[in-house]
Amino acid sequence: MSRTKDVKSALVTLLGTLPATSDGTTVQSIVGSGQDAFEQYPTVRVLPAGISLSTDEAGRWQDYTMNFIVSLYLDMGQAEIPDETVVNTLIEFQDLLFTALNSDWLPETTGNSHYNIGDTAVSAIDTTTSKTGVALFCDIQLPVTYREAI
Repeated sequence: MSRTKDVKSALVTLLGTLPATSDGTTVQSIVGSGQDAFEQYPTVRVLPAGISLSTDEAGRWQDYTMNFIVSLYLDMGQAEIPDETVVNTLIEFQDLLFTALNSDWLPETTGNSHYNIGDTAVSAIDTTTSKTGVALFCDIQLPVTYREAI
């Protein structure tokens, strides 16, 4: 069993269900690799960003914290500076993602084991070079903790 792989797979599935933004924009591509040049936009990329293990003081529980980076990319074409419409679309995708994370998407567990979502943070919005010119992006840090009895 690979907890990190299971959570990543569940997260990719969840991202595939994100609704359209108010202007009708939908996610066109979901990538689960280090690929950074995309054929379609908007694209969402999901990558593991580290795992840690801790045990409570009484030695009864182990907590595995799996950190993920969810990156949202919107194509800006040849524009060098994002206009307000593109920025607002990216912000709306962030909101849609946070709403979806509140749903029941994590893998099922048995017994006393369970998953929890930690404090999620969004990086600053920035630009990067894309195949077609420039893309606007942000990274969302998503920690997921799995707790099990020892």
